[in-house]
Amino acid sequence: MPKVYENKDWAKGYDVIVHNECYAGYTDAEGIDRIVKDHLDLGVGSVMIHCAMHTFRNGKTREWDKLVGVESRRHGAHFAYVVKNLAPEHPITKAMPGNWMTPKGELYHTTILDSATKLAVGYKPGDEIKTSQTCVWANTYQKCRTFGITIGHHNETMQQKVYLDLLTRGLLWSCRCFVRGANNDYGSDVFVCCPTRCTPGGSCARVVRVLLAARRRDAPGRRRLGFLGPAFCRRR
Repeated sequence: MPKVYENKDWAKGYDVIVHNECYAGYTDAEGIDRIVKDHLDLGVGSVMIHCAMHTFRNGKTREWDKLVGVESRRHGAHFAYVVKNLAPEHPITKAMPGNWMTPKGELYHTTILDSATKLAVGYKPGDEIKTSQTCVWANTYQKCRTFGITIGHHNETMQQKVYLDLLTRGLLWSCRCFVRGANNDYGSDVFVCCPTRCTPGGSCARVVRVLLAARRRDAPGRRRLGFLGPAFCRRR
């Protein structure tokens, strides 16, 4: 089992767990089920980035897939692809452009589960019908919310402002933060703090500051975005 999960209390004290690991070779069903159960028992939110969808893919249990919200076992060739916003009214994607382009990419082949809401698809320019795959979604499994995004194989993509805005909103949705009155560069509301669980300057506001700082080219931590796991946004 990955060492981070050996501690039985590994998930306690967090509002959201950011998964950006890739443990495709770990197959012990009992261990995988326990990891998911830790999420479910605590109701902790989760963010699944890129290879987290292939984590535990060879196991015989499907509990990880249920938490993630999609099934994925492979990806296609590397190419830059179009990301098409399918849910302009959803809190996560309401501020996103209708379409945007990744500078590089590795498009995962995905099957979305009934518990999940498809937010965006990715496809090779000029070949939408044959290459389209769900690449952004929101999922609810029991009392856990999961934001999933397969985009993020290359640093160049993860440093895009549109990507970081999307990740920010998805993360805060997963830990049940709400829209307040601030605006971002797209002219739409952004998440800044949860009025029922945070005070100004609380955990959710700190997450916003971290992610918005990371999207600036001169920010020292920008390359660390997506490698902040297995957890951040600690409860006060």
